[in-house]
Amino acid sequence: MILESGSHSESLFYFPVFKYSIIALMKREDEEYAKASFDGYLRNNYPNIMIKWEEVDKQNEPPDYFVYLGTHKVAVEVTTLMEAVELGGKKAITFLGAIKWMDEFVKEIENTAIEKSYLHGAYVIRFNRPIKNFGNLKQQIRSEILSYLHKTRSFESAPEKVVYKAPRLQKCTIAKISQNANCIYRAGPTNGKREGESNTQLTEIMNKSIHEKESKLSKVQFPKILLLLDKYLFSEFNKLAEIEIPKDFYGVFAVRDKMVFEIYASDELRNVLNLSKH
Repeated sequence: MILESGSHSESLFYFPVFKYSIIALMKREDEEYAKASFDGYLRNNYPNIMIKWEEVDKQNEPPDYFVYLGTHKVAVEVTTLMEAVELGGKKAITFLGAIKWMDEFVKEIENTAIEKSYLHGAYVIRFNRPIKNFGNLKQQIRSEILSYLHKTRSFESAPEKVVYKAPRLQKCTIAKISQNANCIYRAGPTNGKREGESNTQLTEIMNKSIHEKESKLSKVQFPKILLLLDKYLFSEFNKLAEIEIPKDFYGVFAVRDKMVFEIYASDELRNVLNLSKH
């Protein structure tokens, strides 16, 4: 079971286990999500323009799509901003992947505790941050948690106990919160970034993504629009540092929660879109 805890505004400390990366989208559903969001943005803001999308077969990409804005054909490429976490494996995994890993860990403990008749009541296992080298520490943490469950099985509630602690706020705790239900909840982790650090980091990875796509799209002989599907969620786009835009890009837009944010729009794109208003 999952008990979400805290908010991004509570994340006041830098945590070096996090590594941010650009992950090129391979799943058509994510590309379609970005496309549909941008299509809605265009139709809502420029209702008089004729918009027609042209699909591109996977083997013929890039770009992911072409869109006709009136008579102007524009190449549209989609990529995503994704937060990744180093947990000591061969490669970093996404932050959401780390949470899934922790959910599986908590569920495994819950099942073991039920088998051993240790689970009598409701407990919360809390992760302040993802734990580096978690795979190697898993059995140690598991043993500490099962010991706590066994010792507190007859208590109505029990104080929180730290079962693992390391530098940079890497910590795992467990507490018994009631005797009413036999279950274990997972709380946390949070991302651990100050707003200024988050803004700087996002600016860097956005610039990296744009320049990677500039190279990838170099042979496309049409104006280009880049859609950044934002799964970063820790910055406001109007507070970002300078974004470096290639000369042949018509525009760069961020897609977040079905909303579209203009990062950059060239004079040529503005002229095309504004003509539709007359």
